[in-house]
Amino acid sequence: MIDRRSPEQIRRDAMNAAWMAYHAQFKKPLKPESDAMDDNAITNRCAPIVNKGVSFLFGQDIRIEIRDEYQISNPDTPPSDEQNFLDAVWRKNRQMTLLAKLAMQGAITGHAYLRIMPSQNVPRLVVLDSQRVEMEHDPDDIDIVTKYCIYWTGKNAEGGTVAKKQEISWTGRDWIMQNYLQKAREEDWLPDGPSIPWRYTFPPIVDCQNLINPNELYGLPDLSSDIIQHNDILNFVQSNISRIIKYHASPVTWGTGFNPSQMRKSIDAVIVLPDSATLQNLEMQSDLASSMRFVEMLRSDMDEVSRIPGVALGRLTDLPRGDVSGVALQLMFQPLIEKTEMKRRLYGELIEETCQRILVLAGFSGDVEIVIHWPKLLPTDENAVLQSALLKDQLGISKKTLINELGYNAEMEMEQNQEEAQASLSMMTQGRDLPPYGGFPQ
Repeated sequence: MIDRRSPEQIRRDAMNAAWMAYHAQFKKPLKPESDAMDDNAITNRCAPIVNKGVSFLFGQDIRIEIRDEYQISNPDTPPSDEQNFLDAVWRKNRQMTLLAKLAMQGAITGHAYLRIMPSQNVPRLVVLDSQRVEMEHDPDDIDIVTKYCIYWTGKNAEGGTVAKKQEISWTGRDWIMQNYLQKAREEDWLPDGPSIPWRYTFPPIVDCQNLINPNELYGLPDLSSDIIQHNDILNFVQSNISRIIKYHASPVTWGTGFNPSQMRKSIDAVIVLPDSATLQNLEMQSDLASSMRFVEMLRSDMDEVSRIPGVALGRLTDLPRGDVSGVALQLMFQPLIEKTEMKRRLYGELIEETCQRILVLAGFSGDVEIVIHWPKLLPTDENAVLQSALLKDQLGISKKTLINELGYNAEMEMEQNQEEAQASLSMMTQGRDLPPYGGFPQ
């Protein structure tokens, strides 16, 4: 069958299917029987895939800083005005909640959009609904976006419902914004007011792919069509198991060679049958072991395709017993770690670009280096890490390198050590403290 849908319609349908799967709006495999309990066993394996991916990416606080060489070498220097402004913007926009919403949009639809809304104090950052945004790119360069189209439903002058859109287009010199109202036919749009100039070389929207999709404008989602299909098949198998158990889990009693009126029960519950009569139980011969193994195979396949291991979701059968080394933990979580590192690059570039643009909007220079301090993906055994650092120290690795590996600022630590040594020496000369190591420094 030839698919006559446009590429944009195919993409919209895929995004809608992914959102329905996230909200567990799956088709019921079995038709419910009238006046009976619904036998459909619906399991939502799609939502945990998205939620765990978002949690690993933006579940812990991140620090966004402007790299300032003078600030690094002089840590006691107060933060710059640019840094204070950036901190205020992200604080006002509830940084981690905003980024979690952004990552969820990207994980479900494949692409994430963040709009910068200028204001008198600090800009407002808005996560756009990816289903309502379309892009166009330069014919000669797919990485250069030349137009954003945002669609939504609003009210007209008479108070009725009307479809609206806004086009943000590159003119070759700057960007302009034009609002439209839809006429009776879907392909007809009327301008809604004059065009609005955006007098910057960058648009007010920053976007990024959720997962790398080379040679394509839009990125890849976490909920691909094959994962959703796996979930549908899983629901089908589980629902059939549910119905089989409903009708065949309890034994069915049957008999031959008598009429029901001939069967009698004595006072002590002994069944009395006529001669040559037979009474037996019909029991299910299989324990559905093969069906249950197929269910586990489907779950395992979904783990592999989504790169979310079952142990990350707390599946008891996959949880290791006893002490687990750091290397073993890394191997178990390796697919999720690799996936999250890739997302850190993509969403990190969006965050850096957003920071540079809002600095320009505030009158600062956007030609600054933005550094994002990401948290550790997995917990570590502090004792093992410190023992490793001591061994490296014995091998001759510099203390500066070791301090940085432990997550501290080496320059700041060395400066604080010098200050503490000076303070201790001053106290010793005043007789207020004992000399370290049993003697005064030479």
